[in-house]
Amino acid sequence: PRAIPGALDQLAAGQRAELRIAVEGGTPEHEQRLVFDPADYTGGALPVLPRPAFLAIVSSSALATTMARKASGRVDGLVVEGATAGGHNAPPRACAVRQACRSARPLRFARNRGCGRR
Repeated sequence: PRAIPGALDQLAAGQRAELRIAVEGGTPEHEQRLVFDPADYTGGALPVLPRPAFLAIVSSSALATTMARKASGRVDGLVVEGATAGGHNAPPRACAVRQACRSARPLRFARNRGCGRR
C-alpha cells in the first residue's frame, strides 16, 4: 500500500506506473509487478489529470506512522479503524481486540503499552 500514492502521482501525470505484487512462495529473482502505461491505450499525448486524493485505511497508529513517513507519494489523509471495524484485510492486533472488548470507550494506541498480560 505504501507504493499506491506514488502510482497515483505517475498516472495523474500520464506516466507509466507499477506496483509490486506479493506472491506466496515467490522469490526476489521472480518478483511480480503490475504495470499500467496509459500510453498503451491512447494514440498520443496524454493530458495531465488532477490527482485523486489518497486516504489510507489503517488499523493502528503504527501503520498510520509508517504510511505517513514511508509512502512513495503524498498521503492526503488517514482513516484509523477501530478493532471492531472488520472488513479490512489487515486484522487488528489481538491485544487491541481484547482492550476494545473490555471497554466501551474508543481505543487509543500508545507506544510500549502492553496488553496487560503478566
